[in-house]
Amino acid sequence: MTDKTTKKTTTKTKKPAANKPAAAKKEAGPTKKGTVLEMLKAEGGTTIEAIVAKLSVSNIAARSLIGDVRRMGVAVARVDEGGKPTTFTAA
Repeated sequence: MTDKTTKKTTTKTKKPAANKPAAAKKEAGPTKKGTVLEMLKAEGGTTIEAIVAKLSVSNIAARSLIGDVRRMGVAVARVDEGGKPTTFTAA
């Protein structure tokens, strides 16, 4: 019979995080972030609506993906043209 009042404490060792090369962060691939990066680098940039349509995500998720690309180190410019949807481009 085991005594339920005593508790065993165990320590878990954490594996160190894998170091990724800096170039791997900026690679565009089949991920949503990679797709957004490709769309931003395309001639004329892209709009939130285009990201929503292509990736089937919400408006908020599309804005978040642009923010993720910014955090990857890509300079993203916002171009406001009167009466047209806001365009985002990778500088």
